[in-house]
Amino acid sequence: MKKLLILSLLFAFNGFAQNNYTLPKNTVIYDIPGGEFLTTRITNDTTYITHYDVSGNVIWENFLLFTPTLSPVYFGGITRFKSTDEYVIYLYNRLTSSGNVFTNDTLVYQFTKLDLASHSYTGYLIDTFYSRGVTLVEWRDTSMYLFVNDYSFNGPNLERSHATYLLNSSLNKTFVAPKDSISTHDYFCSFHIFEDTIYKYQEASDFHIMDKYSADISLINTYYASTTTNQYLSSNYYEKIINKDSIFIFTQGENPSVRWSMNWLNLNLNTINKLEFTSPQTNDVMNDRRYEISSSNVNIDRINKRIYVLAKHVISPFSSDNHPQKIFVYDYSFNLICELPVNIGNQNVNSLVSLNDLVYLKVKNPNSDYLTILNCDILSTDDITPQDEFKIYPNPSQSTIFISNTKRKLLKIRVTTINGKEMFQTSGEDEKIFIDVRELPSGIYLIRISDGATTQVQRIMKE
Repeated sequence: MKKLLILSLLFAFNGFAQNNYTLPKNTVIYDIPGGEFLTTRITNDTTYITHYDVSGNVIWENFLLFTPTLSPVYFGGITRFKSTDEYVIYLYNRLTSSGNVFTNDTLVYQFTKLDLASHSYTGYLIDTFYSRGVTLVEWRDTSMYLFVNDYSFNGPNLERSHATYLLNSSLNKTFVAPKDSISTHDYFCSFHIFEDTIYKYQEASDFHIMDKYSADISLINTYYASTTTNQYLSSNYYEKIINKDSIFIFTQGENPSVRWSMNWLNLNLNTINKLEFTSPQTNDVMNDRRYEISSSNVNIDRINKRIYVLAKHVISPFSSDNHPQKIFVYDYSFNLICELPVNIGNQNVNSLVSLNDLVYLKVKNPNSDYLTILNCDILSTDDITPQDEFKIYPNPSQSTIFISNTKRKLLKIRVTTINGKEMFQTSGEDEKIFIDVRELPSGIYLIRISDGATTQVQRIMKE
């Protein structure tokens, strides 16, 4: 991959990214270093892989067929060989399915190695697992961990187990540890690796567990925490986010009212900070209605050190609440910074996406997916222009930034630092408005453009 100077500069500024993106419908997004990203989407059992630059322009796109010619095809994920341009894309198909979540299936997996530098597929592996799925986790430059998830229950504690393998850069599989070396309780489990340590997060009916393992799958220690009291499995929600030097766990409990719990742990699994509280009240005060999480909608903005929670509630016929979905923004000390009412998209399908260490709201339009940056500087998501009506270029710039104003609207333009300090403001209604940034110190700024009806906020960088 060509390492352009601009991408190096963007990466140096902690993953600079633009304000919003429009992508094909039903895409899965995967971050890659330098602010670029990959997406996948499956249409008629054909998987399309697309490589985007930091501005959302397509660098490369190609399709990937499932070689066993089985249907339907499911997307498993993308994992990188650490510090390289080589990635493994894995697809799978179920040969058998009983329809019972407690019974294993026979799954056929295709592992395809993608060399992103040459944009070529350089290796394949077809393998069959009697399981409920596999998980690949980044490990070394020449190998990654492969965990085979056994969803069948074993013993009185209803545990399920994970066989462990290493998959090398030649796509050869090496056995590391048997199934009984890692076990979980119930349904959800995920793996994360830092240096030579493996972290396994799992949920259970009224508690969550984080286990810490060495590279040879020896258990080092365990973090155990109960959630809210008097809970039951179907009403608990768990979300885990692993930061670069610590671990964040979000838990929701319900019965009779919704309660949220936030936990920061260091990598030794010691508590840094913890807070449990009743979830925010909606406008329907008389019925004591509260916001709750219904899917994986908790995410971390690592650049600005913010926690985003996308929550919703079901509006009753008698409710006067006009905001069924809202984003709550907390700092790392769990202080509520702001609330962003969401008035665009569908409350059942909107979601939060992490891209370039920032958090975006993903909205499904009829023919595309729309990603828009989240920041408390944007007062609410209905302020956002659905399309980039005012184009800003070049970005980054050393001297002059142009704003394309094809409809010749009277625009008010305000430039601030990331922390909100105003640098200058101006206005204009020309078809092309010139912004002189020569006097600004090098760095990242927010430019806010308003025509009186809509407001567009975008990050710009002065080189």
